Amino acid sequence: MDPTRGVLMFERETAPDNGWHSWSRQGKVRVTGGSSAAANRVYTVFNKEQLLAALREAKNEPKIIRIVGHIDFRWRDNNTVFEEYTGFLDQKNGGSFSIPSNTTLVGINDSNGRPARITGTQILIGTEAATTSAGAEADFKAWAAAGKDPELFPTWTRNIILRNLAIDTPWDVNPEDSGNAYMDGIAITRGQQIWIDHVTISDGDTPDSLASDTRHDGALDIIRGSDYVTVSNSVFTKHHKTTLVGNGDSGRAWSDAGRLHVTMTGNWWDHPYSRLPLVRFGQLHMYNNLITGSTTTDDPDKKFASGLDVRYQSDVIAENNFYEFTGLKPKEVCGKLAGGKQALSFRSSGHRFISDKDDAGKPMTGVIDVQLQGCEGLPVAQNWVPPYAYTLRSADAVRSAIQQSAGAGRVGPFAVQGPLPPPLPSSPAPSPSPAPSPSPSPSPSPSPSPSPAPSPAPGPAPAPLIPGTACTPVLPCEVNGANEQVLSTAVTVAAPAATYNPATGAYTLSGAGVINTGAPYAFNFKYRALTGNFTFTARVVTQGGSADSARAGVVAMSALSGTPAYAWTARYASTGAIRAAINGNNKSNIGSFSTSTLPVWVRVERRGNAVYSAASSDGVTWSEVSNLSVSVPTLYVGLALSSGSNSTVVTADFDNVTVVGGQ
Repeated sequence: MDPTRGVLMFERETAPDNGWHSWSRQGKVRVTGGSSAAANRVYTVFNKEQLLAALREAKNEPKIIRIVGHIDFRWRDNNTVFEEYTGFLDQKNGGSFSIPSNTTLVGINDSNGRPARITGTQILIGTEAATTSAGAEADFKAWAAAGKDPELFPTWTRNIILRNLAIDTPWDVNPEDSGNAYMDGIAITRGQQIWIDHVTISDGDTPDSLASDTRHDGALDIIRGSDYVTVSNSVFTKHHKTTLVGNGDSGRAWSDAGRLHVTMTGNWWDHPYSRLPLVRFGQLHMYNNLITGSTTTDDPDKKFASGLDVRYQSDVIAENNFYEFTGLKPKEVCGKLAGGKQALSFRSSGHRFISDKDDAGKPMTGVIDVQLQGCEGLPVAQNWVPPYAYTLRSADAVRSAIQQSAGAGRVGPFAVQGPLPPPLPSSPAPSPSPAPSPSPSPSPSPSPSPSPAPSPAPGPAPAPLIPGTACTPVLPCEVNGANEQVLSTAVTVAAPAATYNPATGAYTLSGAGVINTGAPYAFNFKYRALTGNFTFTARVVTQGGSADSARAGVVAMSALSGTPAYAWTARYASTGAIRAAINGNNKSNIGSFSTSTLPVWVRVERRGNAVYSAASSDGVTWSEVSNLSVSVPTLYVGLALSSGSNSTVVTADFDNVTVVGGQ
C-alpha cells in the first residue's frame, strides 16, 4: 500500500548545486533527473516486474519511479514465487537492472517511517558498452582519434537522481574465488551528472560472516570513466569493500584520466571494513563526513581495517571530517584513517578524532585534532579547487547532525529523524555453501513448494504527520514547541496556528501584518533552522488579501529577534508579481513574473554565503536572482504570510513543501 496515495512531494526536486554533480566540461549544469516527467511517466512500483516494466516503457524520457515497500529480486510473479539464484549467469542476468538517463528513482517511506528497500539485485547506472565488434576500449579511442568530443560518445548515461532507498548488497551465490565476488550494490559505469542522496547501503541480512569466503563486492563503485558524481547524506555500514572511485591503475587511463570528479559530503561510514573510498585518477572532494568504527571488536562484520585510500594518479581534498573509534590510538591514524601511494596530491585539514584509547593506551579525555596530510608520504599540491559553492562546517558540528539525518528514511513523507524502526522481515537467507553451476535450461525452474511472500510486520504507527498540526519532518515543531512566530509588535491580532493536511500534503498558514521599509517584520513565519547549503521550495496554492503588502512565499532569515537580515521570495496579492524582497524593500520582479496566476512555485536557496530567490510556474523551469549575502552558519527558513493589515488575518495554502540539503 502506498501511504502517500500517489501524491508527489519531493519526487520532482532537482539536485542542489553543491557538488561535482552540478558541473560538466562546459561549466555549470543542473541535475534534474526525471523532475520534468509527464504524468504518464510517473510510476509507483511494488515489485520487480513493475519496476522493470517502468524502465522499459520510459527508456531515456524523463521519468520518476517511486518504490514502495521491499522489492527483493529473488521473488517473481508479483511476489508469489521465491527463487534463489543458482550461479553466476543466473545472478548476473536476473539480479541486475540498469537505470537509463533522465531518471529519478526514489523510495517512499511507509507510515511507520521505514524506508523502501531493495534486495537481491545490483543497481547499474550506465555501462561500458561497445558500439562495434572491436570492443569498448577500441571504440572509445577511435571516436576520440576521429576528433569527436569524447563526452558525446553514444553510450554515456546522464542526469540521474537516486534518493531515500535502503539497498542490500547482493550475496554472490557463486563467487570468483575465496577473496572476490562479482556483484556490487550500486555500480556507476560511464555515467555523468549523478546525485546519490540519503541512501543506506549494507550487507543487510547476509553479512560475509555467514560464509568462509567473500560473498559481496563493492557497496557503491564509481568506475570506468564515470564523472561528475555526488554522494551525500548517506550511510554505509557492515560491509567490507565499501567504495571505489576508479577500479584500475595505468590500464584504465584511456577512460579514467581527467575524469572521476566526485564529491562526498554528509555521509556516515558506520563500522565498515575498508575503502572509504579507494581512489584512482579521480578528483575527490570529501568534506563534513562522519566515520565510526572499531579495530578491536570481535564482530567480523563491524571490524575496521582501513579508511581513505589515496591511490594511483588521484588528487583528493579531505576537509572537516569526524572520526569516532574504539581501539585506534591517535598515533596510529596515518595508514589507518588515510594513506595510499602513487597519488598526485592529498590535501587534508580540519578533522577531529576521538577513541577509547590515547597513545599510552589509557582512556582519552576528549576530542582532538588529527593531521592526516602527509600520511604515508602522500604529496601535497594545490592542483585544483572545488568550482562549486559549499558551506564547510566544523567537524564537531556535523557529528550528531549526521547521526540524526543521514541515510534512507530521512526525506519525503513520514520521514524520521533519529533512530529508524526495524525493517520488515526479510526473505530467506541464502545458503553459505557454494551453489552449483547454472543449469543449461534458459531459466531457473520454479520451486516445487514456493515460500510464502513476505508480509509487513505489525507495529504501531507513530504518525509523524498529524492532522490539525503543522509538525512535520520538513517543518518540525522543535523551537519553543511551535516554530511559528511574528517578529513585529505592530501586528495587533493573533493568527491561528498553522495546520497540515497529510492527505493533500498542504500547509495552511494564517497571518496579518503591513510590511514596509519601516515595519519589515510584520508577517507570520513558520520555519525551521538549517545550516549548510540548502534549497527550500513550496508551491503557493491559495493566497488571501489584496493589498500591496499582502504577501505569501518563502523566507530565509539570519535570526529570530532584533533586526535580522532576510530574503523573501514573495508573491504580491495585489498584482501577482513575484519578487525577491529584502527586509521590506521591494526589489525587481523575478524573471518574467510581473504577474502570476495561482498556483505558483517559490524557492530560496543558499549556496555558500549567497542566498537566491527563484520562481516557477510549473516547478520544473525556474527563474532565479541573487537576493542576499550572509555569513552566519544557520538560517531560519520557512513559509511566510502577511495580510496588508495589522489587525486582519488572512490565510494561504502551500503544498509541495520540501527541503534539499542543509542540516
